[in-house]
Amino acid sequence: MFKYFKFIFIFALILNSHANAKPVPPGAGTGDVAANILFLVDSSISMRTWIGGQGVSPSTGVTYDAQGRILIGQNARRNNWGLIRYLADGTRDTNFGPEPAGLGLTRVPAAGCTGSDVPTTGFANERVRRVANVKYIAGLSSTGGVGTAFTNENVIIVNSRERRTQNRVFGFSEDLTRCLFVIEEPGYMNADFDVKTIGGTPYIFMTGWGRGRRASFKSCNLETLVCERALFNVRGHILSKPNHHRISVNNEGTMVYLTESPNGDLVGHTLTAVPNSGFAFGAEVRRCTAVNSPTLTSQVMYATGVAVSPDDSNIVYISSHSNHAVQKLELTDTTCTVVTSVGRGTSSIAINSGSANALDADKIAFWEPWGLSVTSDRILTSSKAGYVDEFDEDLFTAARRNTTWLQQMGGPRIRRWDGVKQAIDAIVNDTTLTTGAYFGFGHWNAGEAGGRNDSRGGVYCHHNNDCTYYQGWSTATHPNGTSTQCDRNSCLNVGVSPRGAGLVMSTLNPLGLEWGTDSHAFSQIAEDYFMDLNGGGSILDPQSTCQLNYVIVIGDGAMSNTGVLGAGGETAARMERLRKIGVKSLYVAYGGGITGTPLLRFQELARIGSSDLPAGTTEDECNNDDDCERAIEAATPTDLKTELTTKIRQIIADKLAFTAPSITATIQQGGSLYQAQFAYEQYGEWRGTILRKKMKVDQTCNDSDADTTNDCVEHDTVPGNAHGNWNAATKIRSQSSSGSDHTNDSRRIWTAWSPGDSYKKNWDNFNASNSSALGLMFDQLGYAVQDYHHSTSDCDTVGADTTLGDEVKGLINFMKGNDYFNYGGECKVTEVRDHVMGDIYHSQLIEVGVPEANIAFTDTNEEAYYRATNNYQAFMSKYANRENVIYAGSNSGILHAINAKTGEEQWGFIPPFIGAKLPQIINKDYDGRVNVTTDSAGNRIASGGTNPIFGVDGSPVVHDVHIYGYNQDLILEGSKTWRTLMFVPYGRGGSGFSVLDVTEPGADGAKGPIHMFSIYNDRINQKVLIADVDGVITEKQYNSGSGSLLNSQEGSMATDNFEAARTADEAISDTTVTQQNAIAPCVTSTDFKDNGTNSCYQGRVFHFPDIQLEYPMDTVIPEGVLGATELVNGIAQPIIIQEAVMKDDGNGPMLRVTFGNVKTFNANQSALAPTGTNQINIAACIGGSGLEPEYDYSQLGETWSTPKIIRMPISSSGRVEDDRYVAVMGAGMAKNDACAGSAIYLVDLEGHEVGKPGRIFGADVNGGPITIVDTSPNGITSGPTLIPTPNGSDISNSIPASPIVITPDTAPDIPWRGALVYINDLEGKITKINLSNNTKGYVGGKLQDGVTELYDQTTLFSIKASEDNGRYSYFSMDAGLGLSDGGFWLFGSTGNFTDLGGRANTIDNILYGVQDVHYPYFNHLNNVKIPKAVAVPGAVPMVIDGEFLKLANQGANDAANIDDAAVCIDTSGNNTGNNCPLPAGANSWVAHLEKDGGNFTSPRTYRKASAPPTLFGGQVYFPIYQPPPNSNKCDQGNAFICAADDECGTNTSGKLQLSLTPTDDAGLAIDNPNANACGFVRKGILSELVIFGDKLYANVAGPSSDSSTLFSILSIPGEIITNKGGWRDSSF
Repeated sequence: MFKYFKFIFIFALILNSHANAKPVPPGAGTGDVAANILFLVDSSISMRTWIGGQGVSPSTGVTYDAQGRILIGQNARRNNWGLIRYLADGTRDTNFGPEPAGLGLTRVPAAGCTGSDVPTTGFANERVRRVANVKYIAGLSSTGGVGTAFTNENVIIVNSRERRTQNRVFGFSEDLTRCLFVIEEPGYMNADFDVKTIGGTPYIFMTGWGRGRRASFKSCNLETLVCERALFNVRGHILSKPNHHRISVNNEGTMVYLTESPNGDLVGHTLTAVPNSGFAFGAEVRRCTAVNSPTLTSQVMYATGVAVSPDDSNIVYISSHSNHAVQKLELTDTTCTVVTSVGRGTSSIAINSGSANALDADKIAFWEPWGLSVTSDRILTSSKAGYVDEFDEDLFTAARRNTTWLQQMGGPRIRRWDGVKQAIDAIVNDTTLTTGAYFGFGHWNAGEAGGRNDSRGGVYCHHNNDCTYYQGWSTATHPNGTSTQCDRNSCLNVGVSPRGAGLVMSTLNPLGLEWGTDSHAFSQIAEDYFMDLNGGGSILDPQSTCQLNYVIVIGDGAMSNTGVLGAGGETAARMERLRKIGVKSLYVAYGGGITGTPLLRFQELARIGSSDLPAGTTEDECNNDDDCERAIEAATPTDLKTELTTKIRQIIADKLAFTAPSITATIQQGGSLYQAQFAYEQYGEWRGTILRKKMKVDQTCNDSDADTTNDCVEHDTVPGNAHGNWNAATKIRSQSSSGSDHTNDSRRIWTAWSPGDSYKKNWDNFNASNSSALGLMFDQLGYAVQDYHHSTSDCDTVGADTTLGDEVKGLINFMKGNDYFNYGGECKVTEVRDHVMGDIYHSQLIEVGVPEANIAFTDTNEEAYYRATNNYQAFMSKYANRENVIYAGSNSGILHAINAKTGEEQWGFIPPFIGAKLPQIINKDYDGRVNVTTDSAGNRIASGGTNPIFGVDGSPVVHDVHIYGYNQDLILEGSKTWRTLMFVPYGRGGSGFSVLDVTEPGADGAKGPIHMFSIYNDRINQKVLIADVDGVITEKQYNSGSGSLLNSQEGSMATDNFEAARTADEAISDTTVTQQNAIAPCVTSTDFKDNGTNSCYQGRVFHFPDIQLEYPMDTVIPEGVLGATELVNGIAQPIIIQEAVMKDDGNGPMLRVTFGNVKTFNANQSALAPTGTNQINIAACIGGSGLEPEYDYSQLGETWSTPKIIRMPISSSGRVEDDRYVAVMGAGMAKNDACAGSAIYLVDLEGHEVGKPGRIFGADVNGGPITIVDTSPNGITSGPTLIPTPNGSDISNSIPASPIVITPDTAPDIPWRGALVYINDLEGKITKINLSNNTKGYVGGKLQDGVTELYDQTTLFSIKASEDNGRYSYFSMDAGLGLSDGGFWLFGSTGNFTDLGGRANTIDNILYGVQDVHYPYFNHLNNVKIPKAVAVPGAVPMVIDGEFLKLANQGANDAANIDDAAVCIDTSGNNTGNNCPLPAGANSWVAHLEKDGGNFTSPRTYRKASAPPTLFGGQVYFPIYQPPPNSNKCDQGNAFICAADDECGTNTSGKLQLSLTPTDDAGLAIDNPNANACGFVRKGILSELVIFGDKLYANVAGPSSDSSTLFSILSIPGEIITNKGGWRDSSF
C-alpha cells in the first residue's frame, strides 16, 4: 500500500546564502514581496591579484627524488599537470618535463607504453591529469619482459585516476619524455601501490578494486616485470573496495600494512616471497585499532596514509584525512604505541607559516592529509587542500615535536576576480536565494571616459572628485538596457528585476578590468539609479514597508573620495541619503589586502549605509545596535560566499514577520487526515510536525467557511484524545533525551557513510561516538564546522570544556534534539530543546503499508503481468502484516519514518550528501545575539540560533521492484526478490537523491531499511558524488566546460603584459604610462599566447586551458558540443565557431577555438587601442563534462521534480524479462546555469548489480540524460551556420516539474510495454518522449511500423513563454482522457511561483489544455526527426551527432503554439460553452487569466498559478493566487479556484459553491473581473486540490489558525470515467 499525500508548495522571499538558508514562506504578504539586491563590484586591475598559494591542486601522493626534489601528484581534473616537481627550497621547478612548458607530466608520451594487456596504441597521448600516488626509484634496469628494456634509469612511477587509465600504473623516465613500462590488472581499478627494494631487488606491490567487491593483489619484480597475482571475491575482504585506503610494505618484504576502511584501523598482513616473481598476500597478524576523537599524542587515530620507516620496520607513520594529523607509531605483534603526533586534529585552512623548527605541533594545520612519504631524515605530507608540508624526521619525537616542521609549499590559488565570479555565480544559481529576491549587477573602477590616462580617465578620476558616472538609464525600458554610461570603467549592466539573476553571469564572465578605485563611481551609480524613475526608482515602493532594498559594494583596495575619516568626496553623503529612502548598503573588504585606514573607511561607510549611529561609534556599539552593520572582511572566495550571504540573512531576518504556520495535508482512505505543519522561526530551525486527525466520514460538514464547529475533521491532538489523533513533533521530542549518549534515547538516526560505524543492523550510527567519521561527512562539500562555542562566546563555560566545546559532536547532538546552539538562552547545551522536529515544506507525505500492487492484468504488456508471473503474490503474503509507516522529508536534514498508528518516529535517515550540508546551519554571529533583553537586575540575557536550511525537501516515491537486493548484512543476494524501494529526491535541499530499500521498515536491530545508493552533483566543486550501499563515496570530477576571453591563454598573456608594464610605470610615478603605451596597440600574432608582448590581441584563434574536453589531441570536436554567445547591448547573441580542437603544444592540453571572425581581447583600452574586449562566453554541455556518460549528472539541478518509477524495455525487441526498473525524473531547477536542468534523467535502479549504483540508463545513446534543448529567440549556431529560431524563449530552461508517465498499467488499451513521457519545461515546451518498445507511428496520417524507436523525442506544443509574459512552468501538468471524445489531454497553468507578488505589466499567465491526437503512438512532429544526441553509441570518446541540437531547436521553433489560432482556441472570458466542441483542426485551448478578447482586463490582477491543476469529472481545477489589491504589497493576497471544461476550456467557475463577487474583511470588493471570474477561497495561497469522494480538499497558507488552513468544497457535478490501475478519475 502506497498512499501519496498532496500538499501545498509554499515558496517565498528572501535572501539567504549558498548555505541554503530558506526564504520565508509566502501567505502573509511579507513573504511575497521581493527584496531588491544590487551588486556593485570593484573591477579595478588589482582584482587580477592572486589569492592563496602557488596553485597546487588536491594532492594525495608525494615523494622525493634522488636529488631531494619533491614530486607532487595532483589528483584533480581541473589542472593540466598530473605530476609536478618542487625544488628542495620549496619553489616550483619549471624545468620538469618536455619543453617548451617544462612544468610536469600532462600525458603519456606520443610513443606510448608497452606492458601486459596493453592496447597497440600504448595509451599514446592519453592524459594523466589525475595522479593518486607517486613513487621514485633510482638506477633501475630492466630486461624488458613485457615492457621496454632499459638500463640505469631513474624512474617515476604513478597511478592514474583518469577514467580510461585508472587500472594502470605507469613508469616514466625522469625527464617524462618516455614511458618505460605500464602494469595493469584488467578489470580492476588500481587502489594503491608501493615500491620497495628487498634483498637488492626492486618490487612493486599493487592492490586493485573490481566490481562486486572483487579485489586483487599483484606484485612484480621491476627488473623482469614478472608478476605474482591473487584475486579475491569475498565480501568484506580488506583488499576489496571500499575496505582499504593505502598500503606500505616493510623493509624485509614480510608484511604489508593497509589502512582499513571504514574503521580506520592500521592492519598488517604477511607477505611470502614467490620465487622468480613477487609475493603472496597472507593472513592478518597486526592490528592497530583507531579511536574515535582520539587524544592524538597517545591514542591511535583514523589511518589513511601509511609509510614504514626505512630505518625500522616497526616504526610506522600514518596520516589521517579524518583526524587531520600525522602520527608516528611503534608496533609489536600485540601493541601499537603512539610515539608522537603533529596536527590540530580538526579540519582548517591548511596554511602553515613561520620559521623552520619553530611551529607548535598542535597548531600545524592540515585539510585531509593523504599523501605520506618518509625517508631517513625527512617526512612529506600532501593534502586535499593542495599543500605539501615537510618535517625533520629526526625531530619527530615526543620531546622535539614542536621543532619538527620545516616548510610548506604549494596550496591552491585563484585570482581575486575569478573568486568574485565564483561567489556571485554560487549566489545567483542558488534557487533558495533567488526565490523572492530581485538581483541587479554593476561594476566600477575609475574613469569617466576613455582609458586610464585619458583626460577624464582612471588616473584623473581616482585623484580628483569631479567625475560623473551613471548618467541616466538607457533608452530601453527598465529593466532592459543598461546605464547610459556603460564601459570598462563603470556600468550598471543588469537592472534589478526578477530576471536579473539569470543575466548577471553572462555579463560578469567576459567583463574586463581597468585602473583605479573611485568610490564616486559606485555611490553615484547607486544613488542615481534608485532615484531614477526610469531606472531603479521604478522598483522602490515607499508604501510597502516590508520591501527590503540593498546595495552590496565589493572592493579589494583603498578607495578615493569616500568622504570619511578626513577624505574628501561625496560617497558617504550619497549612501546616507540612500539609507534614508530605504536603501541600505553593505560593504565587503575582499581579497585580504585591505588594512589600516582603508579598512577603517570601509567600516565607516558600513555604519553610514546601515544605521543612523553617529561618527565615532565603537565596534561594540555597532554590534549591539539592531541596524548597524560592520563591513564584511572576506579574505578568500569562500569567505566571500559564506560571510557575505550569512550577514545578509541576519539583516533580513531581523525585519521579517510571518503571522501563521503553513499547513499541508492529505486524506487517507478510511478516515484519517495527515497534515504536515510548520511554523517559521527567525533565527532557528523552523518548527515542523505531522498531525494525524480523524475525519468525520459520512457526516455533513463544511471546511470552506470560518466556522470551525462543523469542520470535517477532529482537530484535537492532545495526548490521550478520544480520536486516536497524534502530533509527531510531541512524540519525537519525548523520544529524545538529554546528554550526548545516544543510547539513552529511543530515536534511531542513521546515515550511510564510510569510513566510520556502519548502519548494518545498527540504525543509530549518527551519534557523537562516530564523530571522527561524521566530521569527514561534514567536510565533504567543503563547508567548515564553525567554532560556535569558545572561551569568549556567550556560553564561555561550554567553549572551555574540551568535550562540550567540540562543535562536530555538538552538531551531531543538535540533530538528535539537544539545544547545542542555546535556543533556550541558559547555556544548557545538552538539554532537549523545546521543539525537535524540523519543517516539512515541499516534501509530500507517503504512507507505506502492506504490498498491494495490482496483479490483475489484462495484457502481457502490463507490469501487473510481470508481477503475477514472478510470484508477487508470495511477497504480498509474506508482508501481509507490515506496519503502516508515513515517510516525510524534513528540512532538518532527516527523512522521518513515522508509525502511522502511534505517531512515533521509527527511525530517521540523514542522506550522506544532506549530512554534508549540515555545517551550514551554524551561524556564529547568532551567539548571544538573539532575543537580547535584561533581567530585573539589569543583567544582559540572550540566546543563540542557527540558520534554517533546506534538507530533505523533495517528495519520496515508492515502488515494489523485482531485483537483486542486499540482505541485512549488506551483501548482494544471488537471486532476484521483491523489494519495496523508496526514491528520495532532495528538492531544494540540493542537486541529488537517495534510494532506500524499505521492505523492512522496523529498524529493530535485526531487520531494517537499506541504503541502496545516493547521487549528488556538487556543482560548485564540479564533482559527481556517488555513495554505495555501505556509504563509500566515489568522486567523479568533471570539466568546467565554459570560459570567456579573459580565461583564454591570449587574454592571460595580454593581462600579464599589461600588469608588468603598469608595475614598471608606477615604480616611477602614478602618472607614468611609458611602458603601458608602448605595448597598448592591438596586434595579430599566431604565437601570441606564448610570446606576445602587447596588452591587446586580435585574432580568430583563442586557446582555453580551463576547458578540457575529452577528445584526443588534434581531433576536431564535433558540431553540437560547443557553443558561443557574445553579449551585445546586454543581449546574448550566438556567434559562429569555425572550428574547435584540443591541442597540446607542450603547455598542456587546451581547447583551441577558431571563431568566424576576428575577436579582440584588450587589457588596456585607451586612445592607442580603443577597441574593447568582445564579451564572449563559451560553453560545452553535451559531452563536455569529461564524465563517462552513465554518470554524467553534471546537468542535474536541485531535484524539484518528483520521479516516476517504471519498467522500461532495453530495446524495441527486448524481452519482458530483460526490462529494467528506471526512475524517470526531470533534471530539476538550475535556472541560471546554461548546462544544467534542461534534461530528463533515467536512473537505473538495478545498476548496483554490476557495481554501478545509480548509473544513467540509456546514457550510451543519449550521452548521459535525455537532453531537452534550451531555446533562444536569437537563433543557434550549427558549425558555420546561424539558424534563426524566432519562436524560442529567452527563459533559461530547467525542468522543475514532474513528468506525466503513461504506462499500460495507468491507461487503457496501451499496445506496448514501457512508457510515454510528457514533460513541460520552464520555458513552456511540452516534449513527448518514447520510452516504450513501440515502433509504430504516423506518417502522412497513416499508422505504420518502423517509425519510432526507444528515446525518440518531439516537441508537442509550446505556450510561447518569455521573461516578459512570465509564463513559467514550475508546476506539473495533469492528464486524462476526455469525457466526450476519449482523446488524451494534458492540462497546465503558468506563473512565476518564485515571485508570487510580481506585478510587471507584461505578465500574461494562462491556463491551457492540449490534446495529443497521435496518442498512444508516436509522430515526428514539426517536419523534423530528432536524432539521438550520440551518433555512435558507446564510442570513446563520445561522438555527438551534430544534427541533434540543430534539429531539436528547429522542431521546438516550428511546434504548434498558443498563438496559432487554427490549432489553439482562445477561450478567455468564455463562460457560455458556445465554443464546445472545438472546431475541426483545433486540438488545444488557452485561457488568459487577465485577458478577454485579446485585451487585458481592468484593473490588472497579476494572477498566477499557485499549484498544479487537478482533473476530475470532466473539469480541470486550477489553484490561483492574486496579489493584494491595494497599493501596499505587504498585505496578504487572495486564493481562487478557476475551473474549466477539460475539452473546451470554458470557464465553469460559476458552478463552484464559491463567491464570484468577493469582499475583504472591511467589506471592500476584491477584484475578480466578470468575464474571467474565478471562485474566491480566502486570503492566502492555495495548494494543489486533492480529491476525496466528491469533494476537493486543499490547504491555504496564511490564515492565523490551524483549522482555517484546511479548505474543502464539493466538486462540480460530472461523469466519472472508470478508473484503471493507479490513475485517478480520468487522470494519470
